Amino acid sequence: AIRALEAAITKRSEQIVISKLLPRDFDQAAQEAKANMGEGSAYQAGMKLNFMRNFLIDHKMIKPFEWKNPFSKPKDKKDLTGDVGQEYRESKMPDENSIMAMAAIFAKKDSELTPRDIFTTSTFSLMMSAPERGSEPLYLRSDCLDVHIINKPQNDTERDSDKALKQGDGTELLLAEDDEEQPVQEQIGIRWFSGKGYGYENKWVPDVMNPVIKAAIKRLKKQSKQAREFAKMLEESDDFPRHPLCPRVDEDKLLTKAQAVAALGLDTSLLTQKQARISGNQLLRKVGIAIADYAVTLRDLNKIVRARLPEGWPYIPFKKGKVKLKWSDALYAGFANQFSASKGTIYTELWIPNITTLNEDLKPSIKQNRSTGEIAAGNLSIFARHGYKGLELRSHQPR
Repeated sequence: AIRALEAAITKRSEQIVISKLLPRDFDQAAQEAKANMGEGSAYQAGMKLNFMRNFLIDHKMIKPFEWKNPFSKPKDKKDLTGDVGQEYRESKMPDENSIMAMAAIFAKKDSELTPRDIFTTSTFSLMMSAPERGSEPLYLRSDCLDVHIINKPQNDTERDSDKALKQGDGTELLLAEDDEEQPVQEQIGIRWFSGKGYGYENKWVPDVMNPVIKAAIKRLKKQSKQAREFAKMLEESDDFPRHPLCPRVDEDKLLTKAQAVAALGLDTSLLTQKQARISGNQLLRKVGIAIADYAVTLRDLNKIVRARLPEGWPYIPFKKGKVKLKWSDALYAGFANQFSASKGTIYTELWIPNITTLNEDLKPSIKQNRSTGEIAAGNLSIFARHGYKGLELRSHQPR
């Protein structure tokens, strides 16, 4: 809006004087926007011009005058009829080959999937089963499933003859049946927290997707279990949280450098000896500990670990929405570097993926080195990691 106003006035070879702005200046600015922008952008520019006029009048910077946006709000393309609307809607639909590839990756054994694979495939499965915004799965609790067991009534043709006893008057006396033998159906709902702030509500899943949902939630719960348990330990005790890598020593015993690194939760099992040494030194330096033996105890590290807990602890500091979710309850709770292929996971530093984490795995953005200008390599999507070339998806497409 400001650029359009500037262009309109400078075309008349005049200087911009805010106090002398008139309706004709806003009219010409609107026409500049129309000439240089698309229909939707021109409409938005007109809205901003009117907002600017109101602001200047309210602050007594110009004399009051009437002016309104000359452009009507364009009709949403998805609501258009005919070939144009149909073509637009089809362009927004996910590619069928990409959907089938995602399903094929999801169908692999857990041992064939990385933590990031499990995150992406499971999250996409949830969104395909009960469509929501891309960020809303991250608000899920670990107990998000609402499962109802429904006994299916049997009709006369389905009833076993040995379940009925013939009576003398020709009627049948139904015998009591074992509940376990009754055909049952599961009705599964997912308790979503709305990104618009309406709180938790059930969204029921189509029956055909029940096995998919159960498998996705099972994988995500297993993946977040250790982070949730770590958070729970911090909530329930003031002592150092004894995670699996923590040395089994007294809280006041001085630790070797290797023990201190292990107590801070750095997993070096997949690193080379050199990588482990460098990563360990970096972590000690990062938290302000001397790179030496016998510099700290678990009691010292307890203060450091707790001082580094995320903002809002014990709740996750979501930037949007009014959701209040504890780390110890979050389905997506995790640790720093958990999805990294080159860094060791830090099992005392809580972390949770976000919508960017998902989008970058469905269709990685092109990243450029600021100093060299070269395009960064090695940023592979989930499709590329599993041998599917040229496929991509977006997180809004399941909706």
